[in-house]
Amino acid sequence: MKWWHKIILFFTILVSIALAGAYLAMYVSPESFWPLAFIGLGYLPILIAYLLFVFIWFFLRKKIFYILLVFLLLGFKAHLSYFSFGSLKKADIEGKEVITIMQYNVQGFDAYNKAGKYKNRDEIITNIANAKPDILCLEEFNTYHNHPKEKSNMEMVLTATGLQYHYYYKAFENTRSTRSFGLVIYSRYPIVDTGRLDYLSLSNLNSTIYADIKINNDTIRVFCSHLQSTQLSHYDLEFIEASNEAETDFDADRVTDKLKGSFALRSQEADTVAVHIKKSPFPIISCGDFNDTPVSYTYRKMSGDLQDAFLVRGFGIGGTYAPFPIIRIDYQLFDKDKFEIVDFKRIKEGSSDHYGCVTEFTINPEQ
Repeated sequence: MKWWHKIILFFTILVSIALAGAYLAMYVSPESFWPLAFIGLGYLPILIAYLLFVFIWFFLRKKIFYILLVFLLLGFKAHLSYFSFGSLKKADIEGKEVITIMQYNVQGFDAYNKAGKYKNRDEIITNIANAKPDILCLEEFNTYHNHPKEKSNMEMVLTATGLQYHYYYKAFENTRSTRSFGLVIYSRYPIVDTGRLDYLSLSNLNSTIYADIKINNDTIRVFCSHLQSTQLSHYDLEFIEASNEAETDFDADRVTDKLKGSFALRSQEADTVAVHIKKSPFPIISCGDFNDTPVSYTYRKMSGDLQDAFLVRGFGIGGTYAPFPIIRIDYQLFDKDKFEIVDFKRIKEGSSDHYGCVTEFTINPEQ
């Protein structure tokens, strides 16, 4: 083997080890070994580098090429979780009632942006109204109560959508009880029961609620989750984007510690939600901001045996986080036997740092 072949082989092995780590990130809880969760975050660039080496070895040495190809196929679970070509297929909806569900992290309707908060709030609510959802799940929901100057966002969404039923979990409120943050589920259909899952988190805003919704002769359970965030500030994100600069006074260890802690908490939360999903007496729709990528322990636990609407009817990578649009952290998961996914789309317009996710589905009749 020529000397430059050996150099290429060395880097091929390094990238292969990294890709193996990304595969394992889906199965090993960050509580047990957190570095794998970091590697899982880098799945896409690692995969691109790996494919480059696969291409190179096709011309240099076929034996190594075939070994790399086999190893690539071993990670089919990660690849099939990340990429979708589902929109190439068509759903048969003849004679069926099509129901629309929307999930949206509204970032408090950009409430802290004093200069443009009303404009931004109105844009987000307009996006919601234009999607015409029958069921609506909102995270980081901010509203006002009997405020002398501010309108109630709760009432504004109700007026814009006509969704008369709702369950609002108030995570916290100000000392005057005029403003609160939380999660909310709206529905065009009657909500017959509600609840909240109790799990450890750094904030009550990171929570999971559910609503049992009566649709004709069927009752379904809709979960709305906002799992532990990365806790990264805008300053942290700006540093990461500019990390190639030579000089910085930024403490990288602080970012690492934040990510490490959030990985562990999310894994605990995902374990809790997964248990409740399995125990549900009704067919499940689980949606929300999971704050983790498809190649993660969190996603594998949350998705379980459910079908991912994006993977069924989406296309490409399906990023949902505006600051890093190649990252998908918002999901809509459905019971495989009870629901058929008709269509999936993302709403990119608006002032939230997340894209809205909209899925059309039908309910399969009892066999």
